[in-house]
Formats: sequence, structure tokens, C-alpha cells
Amino acid sequence: MCSCAPFAPRSSTEDSVGSPASMDNVQAILPFMRVPPPRDVHHRPFVYIHGHGIPGRALPFTLLTYNTLSPTHAANHPYLYASSVAQWDDKVLDVSFRHPKILQELEYYNADIVCLQEVDAQHWHSLFKPHMHSRGYNGIYKQRTNQKPDGLALFYKTNLFDLVASKSIEYINDSPSGIGRDNVGVLALLQARDEAKPCICIATTHLLFNPRRGLVKLTQIQRLAEEAAWLAAIGESSGMRVPIVICGDMNFTPDSLIYEYLMRGSACIPLSLDSILSGLKRNKTEGHYQGDHSSIFDVPYHQSYDHDSIFRKLPLRLVSALAPHTHVETNQPYVTTAHDMDAQMVDFIFYGERRSSSSSCRNASIDGAPDDAAKSQELLDVRIRCTGYLEPPTIDDQLKLPNPHLPSDHVLLLAGFTMEGLPYRSAPNAPNGS
Repeated sequence: MCSCAPFAPRSSTEDSVGSPASMDNVQAILPFMRVPPPRDVHHRPFVYIHGHGIPGRALPFTLLTYNTLSPTHAANHPYLYASSVAQWDDKVLDVSFRHPKILQELEYYNADIVCLQEVDAQHWHSLFKPHMHSRGYNGIYKQRTNQKPDGLALFYKTNLFDLVASKSIEYINDSPSGIGRDNVGVLALLQARDEAKPCICIATTHLLFNPRRGLVKLTQIQRLAEEAAWLAAIGESSGMRVPIVICGDMNFTPDSLIYEYLMRGSACIPLSLDSILSGLKRNKTEGHYQGDHSSIFDVPYHQSYDHDSIFRKLPLRLVSALAPHTHVETNQPYVTTAHDMDAQMVDFIFYGERRSSSSSCRNASIDGAPDDAAKSQELLDVRIRCTGYLEPPTIDDQLKLPNPHLPSDHVLLLAGFTMEGLPYRSAPNAPNGS
């Protein structure tokens, strides 16, 4: 059951960290902070998801993911934004106009964990890292391979989480014949600053865009899921199950075969479907599989092998935080990116846990994960539940991005969660004689 209400962000003073870092290196970008938030921010209600958690104490947190539009990408693909430039002037593509508004959005929503895509390395060092540090966050950055200018940033509030371990993935180096291209992934194992010290694994990525290369995207998300499962296994050495959140710009759609694979957990995929796996389309007839889905998703492992198909099994159980990806009243599809080529939902926040039998991928750079069979029955059953999300625009809104109020060609996603099943706080010892 869901209900909507205006978004009410917490004040940054409610959970700020001690003395912030020196502001000297970010003074140039702070004056805009004195103006109100962007107008369109207030037109996105928060959808509350009502449900019952499992017994035990709950620990809430919020997570935000945002493709911020790399200036290099915008400059290299001007045809995507011709309508925006014609309507509002080319300032809507200027980083001196866009970046203050992006930081303003991050400031307004004040999420506990922030995952950003298409952050240029120079702006990570000069802008995003110092600004977020001044707001009480620490962060991790991974630039794309082959000297591509942009990459991924993952931030967490230091008064709420400690970093236990981190991992970056270069898909091009982890896949045969360079199938992974130049995309990357970033993962962090965070431990909550709570008496129970539960851990959570956060992973973010920006998958390949090319609509015709669905198998590449499948390989990339599979690799990210395997690393998330392994990092979660490391965290489970504490004796508690480790929830997992995977988010970012996935470049597939909610009605795609890749999305369905993530929800079902296994698939036998014909190689001939490469060009339509992601659901992205270059014209109105492309992008969707019209065949029998049972022939892909209901195939036993031992029956799945032939030269024209590949079998994949996901090491995670995942749910989409924004499912069913439609407006709660109008049932219109959500949109997370909009430009002159298309308007679709391609950004996601998935959450769940690793499957108990998943020990599918081990890198030499990550050691010390517990034996799965020995530990699976001993874990405290900590679970993650989505409590709501900021509602995205819909296809009816006919967005053109970026615009004077929304500074990227994507809108940010925000979701609230609780880690549930935590032990109750220890009661203080009673005085003697009582």
C-alpha cells in the first residue's frame, strides 16, 4: 500500500559532523546556497510504502543516485539537447550554470548515501569531493578506463557510517575480448555507527548505453552483482546478514529482458536477442521482446546449454525500489532521462541480499570472506525494506532536459530504507540491591 506526501528534507544541521572541513577551497561555488531550492524540486512528492517489518530494531537511511551529465558528454552529443538549447539558451549546458544547481539538489535532499554518475575527474577533485566533504561526507571515486574523462562517485555520511572495504571494477579488464568496454563500477561495504554495527553493501555503476549491445550490459551487471555478493560475504563475518543496494544509470528499461533477469534470478538467453535485451530502442519498433518469456526464464540449468544461448544465474535476490515504475494515480510510466532522442526510465535503485549459495566470484584483491556453508545458518537475519521513494516525472510531463530548473539530462532518484531485525539496545545494568 502506498501514499503520497510532499517531500520534507531533514535539515543538514540535524546530522552534521562535528567541525566541517575547511571551506576555503569551495567558497567560489557556495553563494548559490543562499537561494531557494530549484522550483521543480518541490513538485516531486514522496511515495510512502506502508508495510510491516520483521521483529527487532530498525535503522533508517536514505540513498540518492544521480547521473549528473558529464560536460564532455554534453559537448560531444549536442544533437541530444538541441530543443533545450533552442528554448532556453545554451547556458543550460554550461557547467557554471549546471553544477551549482546539482549541488543545490544534493544539499536539499540531504541523503545519507549519494551515488553519482558522469562525474568528470577534474570536477571530482575541484568541486564534488571538497563540497561533499564540507557537508560531512567521505567519498570514493573511480574514473572510466582508457582515459575517459568521467566516472563514478560514492559518498556516505561519516557520522552514520564507517567504510569497512571498497572495490572498483574495470569491466574491460574483467571480461574476455574487452567486452566490458570502458564502463566501471564502485562498491563500498559500510558499517553503521550503531550499537549493533550492521553492515550494508552499496554498489553503483553506469552501464554501456549502446541499445544493440545487451549482452555487454548483461555481462557488466552480472559482474557488479558478483562483486556485491562477495563483499557482502565479507561483511557477514560480523555474524549478521548484509543487505545490498545496487543503483545507477543502467541503460535498460523496466520492461526489458535484463530487468526481468534481475528480478527472476536466472535466465537462458539466446544470443540472437542481443540487440533488444536492454529495451532501449532507436525507433518505435525496436527494443521489446515479443516471444515466449518462459523459454528464457523457466529453463532448468541442466537443460540450458547450446551454442546459441548463454545461461546466467544472479548471486543476489533483488527488488526495485520504484516498482512498478508507474505513477501511483495515473499509471503513466516513470521517466528518469529525457532528451531529443527519447524519454525513458533507465535509472534504478535495487535492493536485497545475496543468495545463500552465492560464492560465485572471488578476486585476489578481496580476501577473508567467510565460508558460506558454515556461516549461513549462524547469521542474524538482518533485512532491508524500502519505506518510500521520491516520485519521478512521467511520460506525460514531456520533459526536455536539462532545463533552467533541472540541470542534468537525468533526474535524481531518492529512496528511504530501513535495516530491520537488529538486536535491541542493551539495557543499562540495574544498581545493586534493586
